[in-house]
Amino acid sequence: MRIKLDFIECFGFYSDLVEFVAKKLPIPFNEINLLGGRSSGKTFATLDFLSSLVAIKQQNAIYVFRQNISDAKKIFSDYLNFLEQKGLLKFAKINHSERTVIINGWTVMFEALNETRNNINKGAKVGFRLWTQARYVFAFFEEASQLDFNLVKNSQQSLRGTKDTQVVSIFASNPWTSEHWYIENFNNHLAENEFSIQQKPYYEYSVVDKKLFLRSTYRANKFTSQQEIEQFEWWKDIDYSKYRVISLGLSGSVEGAIYARSLSVMHEPYGEYDNYAMQFFGGMDWGDGTSSSSSDTACLFGSISKENGIEILDEMVYNNNVNPLTSEQQIELVVRWFIKKQQEVNVKIVIYIDNAHLRYFYETFNATFKRIAFQYNMYGSELVFAPAIKHAIWDRVVLVNYMLASGKLRFSKNACPKLYKDLKNCYVVLPKTIKEDTKKERSHEHTHTINALEYLMCAFHLYFYAQAPAINEKGAIRYGT
Repeated sequence: MRIKLDFIECFGFYSDLVEFVAKKLPIPFNEINLLGGRSSGKTFATLDFLSSLVAIKQQNAIYVFRQNISDAKKIFSDYLNFLEQKGLLKFAKINHSERTVIINGWTVMFEALNETRNNINKGAKVGFRLWTQARYVFAFFEEASQLDFNLVKNSQQSLRGTKDTQVVSIFASNPWTSEHWYIENFNNHLAENEFSIQQKPYYEYSVVDKKLFLRSTYRANKFTSQQEIEQFEWWKDIDYSKYRVISLGLSGSVEGAIYARSLSVMHEPYGEYDNYAMQFFGGMDWGDGTSSSSSDTACLFGSISKENGIEILDEMVYNNNVNPLTSEQQIELVVRWFIKKQQEVNVKIVIYIDNAHLRYFYETFNATFKRIAFQYNMYGSELVFAPAIKHAIWDRVVLVNYMLASGKLRFSKNACPKLYKDLKNCYVVLPKTIKEDTKKERSHEHTHTINALEYLMCAFHLYFYAQAPAINEKGAIRYGT
């Protein structure tokens, strides 16, 4: 079985590697290093390659490594989608709990580096008999700038076969900081040429000691839409240092205030509303602790329409450290506030909340709402608490900045002073040592209102782009009559 390959020029070498494997020839690279900006096709092309390999009937192995279990599960799901698109999924034996795929003699394993070493050892034992006959073992380390150096090296050393087995390591990463061990190694082998990478439509590359180093940009991704291109180009005028890193894939720092510039061009709400021409939503970040980092419960209420985008109309922030409440008391506070908002607009409101909190407090939400709903004459209307979609931190930063600057996200700092303050004071912290997992978004105050904003913003995409009503998501709690 052969798969038709359609790699763009930048990643065309993957087509050649599939041919090498099919003919059992030595692969010219023992290591492939892919560094680039956002949406530059690194992960897509690599998963396309790794899913194409298994169409060839051979006994080989593929490992895919991420730092955390949740990320390993995500890329495992992505890989299965590639197999399905190629018509290969029906031939695969899949173990979802172990995150393994066996197909045409290939064993494909998805590991989290911060899991116990027993898991990787178990995979090695399972694969040992296979590897005595394997011609190739591929190891894909995705988001290398988030990976611990020692765990990566230990994992590489465990990938052994016979003297005839060729092990090929593939690294893909964004260049969020030049201080990370992987970014330093990459830049030592491929010097940055800012003028060159801006002029070339796709990439620059170098081959050193059977190691390929390739830097790509968003222009290398044939699936990048014109709207996405405009978003990447937008950074050039707004903040050139971020444009270098986010758009061009050049290493550098993006630390500092990350929303302040967008707030400076923020638009005020329109102020005119037709309740039947728009949807109303809420976002809530739960804070039932008493520590400085977990004490705030933040609620936002707003409207969404295709014409006006998102307009945040009001906020409610409660600090549990100042006046501690029980979980039940906080839930009652939240429910009462949202009921009042629902009565103001007299139409259904969907409130997005962290899925973990929604499930944990399911019974309490139910009991609290039923107890007080009749006090507010909740007849003929609905209030819905639904699980939110959470983004990676930097995806959130890019999205919020773009929505603010483009006028698709509006709010008044008089109506939402805490949200404005948190956005203004928010900055990014990047990893300084190899022991840190990833870059973090932090605030001199807290980010609870920004979490609530993110949860509310997911409604905009679900309702107007995904064409899937959020209230039908599994786990939603529907109230009203």
